[in-house]
Amino acid sequence: MRTRRKFTSKFKTQVAIEAISEKYSLSELAEKHQLHPNQISQWKHQFLKNAEVVL
Repeated sequence: MRTRRKFTSKFKTQVAIEAISEKYSLSELAEKHQLHPNQISQWKHQFLKNAEVVL
């Protein structure tokens, strides 16, 4: 049985910022970080949704 991986907020933010920069495609980022592209899209959406809280 596989255990769930847990990611830090710092890691999620780093990946989301990479996705927003669009320097790499989602599939390239997914391969680089060993994640599913949908997970990256979800983190990117959450990051953008909550960005106004920071400002």
